[in-house]
Amino acid sequence: MSEEDAELLRRRQLAQQQLAQMADQVRRLLVQLAGHQQAYRQQNDQVQALIGGTQTGADRAMARQLLEASNAIQQAVHALMAAEAQLRSASQI
Repeated sequence: MSEEDAELLRRRQLAQQQLAQMADQVRRLLVQLAGHQQAYRQQNDQVQALIGGTQTGADRAMARQLLEASNAIQQAVHALMAAEAQLRSASQI
């Protein structure tokens, strides 16, 4: 193996390690986001239970915002899951 080939192999291995590390970071972020999403859902459930059938405009707005936050997190989770899969795949090449 030439010195140039050895350098290319070293760089490829380093890139694979970096991609795997990025995938690990994304996985940790996914876990954190899942916790936030559950918290928003629980808060929304608590708001719904508290206000029952006597919702005011402000109550409905608060419940809607909590639900929208939960949905936004869900979308982020899906995007990050796709990114993690691509990073893991690229780190195996």
